[in-house]
Amino acid sequence: MLTNKVFIERLYEGSTIDCKSEIDDIVDAIIEEYHANEICIGEVIGSLCIHGASIEDVAIIYAKVYSKIEEDKVIRITDSDEVNLAEDYD
Repeated sequence: MLTNKVFIERLYEGSTIDCKSEIDDIVDAIIEEYHANEICIGEVIGSLCIHGASIEDVAIIYAKVYSKIEEDKVIRITDSDEVNLAEDYD
């Protein structure tokens, strides 16, 4: 659970999407927004701002959204390991 109260703002409308402060709930809210509109996921992501989440949390949310919608894999590479952000940060 994220430590702050989180809400998602639709930047071009000024309206908000309420969601619980859980990464998976935020991911689900973004995917719902994607299905409610006839635009690509990149445009949806570009039109939203997540208030109350850290940069790390947003990176994980981004990875999970793209994993579910496009089956993409976002990885973090270290000297000894590859970490799949969508799977390894549950």
